[in-house]
Amino acid sequence: MNFLFTLKAKLFPKSPDAPPILEEEPNKFGAFLGVFVPCILMLFGVIIFLRLGWIVGVVGASEALVIITLSALVTLITTFSMSAIATNIEVGKGGVYYMLSRSLGIEVGGATGIPMYLRQSLTIAFCCIGFAESLHDLVPSWPIIHISVISLIALTLLAYTSVRGALKVQVAIFVMIIGSLISLFTGHELTVVHPESYTPPLTTAMGFWAVFAIFFPAMTGIESSVSLSGDLRDPKRALPLGTISAIIVAFIIYAVISLFLVYRVPMNRLVEDPLIMQDIASVPALIILGIWGATLSSALGGLLGAPRTLQA
Repeated sequence: MNFLFTLKAKLFPKSPDAPPILEEEPNKFGAFLGVFVPCILMLFGVIIFLRLGWIVGVVGASEALVIITLSALVTLITTFSMSAIATNIEVGKGGVYYMLSRSLGIEVGGATGIPMYLRQSLTIAFCCIGFAESLHDLVPSWPIIHISVISLIALTLLAYTSVRGALKVQVAIFVMIIGSLISLFTGHELTVVHPESYTPPLTTAMGFWAVFAIFFPAMTGIESSVSLSGDLRDPKRALPLGTISAIIVAFIIYAVISLFLVYRVPMNRLVEDPLIMQDIASVPALIILGIWGATLSSALGGLLGAPRTLQA
């Protein structure tokens, strides 16, 4: 093959006035693998499996949909601002920090980038502990700290040795979460829910904004998904396309799950049972795998994003 290219170059030499041929870098990623998958995995955190049913049971279906819509709108407006910046400047390594420092100044970028790096680093620890606690419940003989350390070491080695390999693992986790959602929607009914039970119990002590504060972190984390901006083939196209599409997909799935739970499960059961999705799923083990995938993917996203933010 190299011989053929050499022969072609000798027989048909390139004109000095001809524009340079832009070769696609093999290690760069597109909108789906580099932005959409990391972003959707950050949006599909443990709240979708462990807290969404409780939220619907506490405030009811209508207010739960309002909370989901407000959270998605706040995140979408932020994404529009990020997309406007990304399409008007040459985006380099560092994700949100790079865009802020080039548009608002190095001082603002640095003051934002350092806390962002610390937040991403702390998220890794929280996700590893969450995974370790859920695994410890199944295997009590395994200490939580040992599971956490081993998980952290394994994820760190994966992120350090191959970014492409880490993103492929995230694709596998994405498929796993899709399987858990299919298991949920094809599950069996617990009881027949009557229309009068659509409203939440009157004994709840939590208001709308308190529940909103609990759910809102589920729609954040998009800044971690754009930390791979320096590894994208075309950041100006990939960042807006991947992030906005991930937010829209996440919003639709959150809303559909909320309505599904309202029609399939009594309100008091949603409030009292945090593992209600596992109880009604056709394959309960897939819900556990979804919880593990949500925690591990968030930790892996932090391991990919935090060093790049600090380096920038």
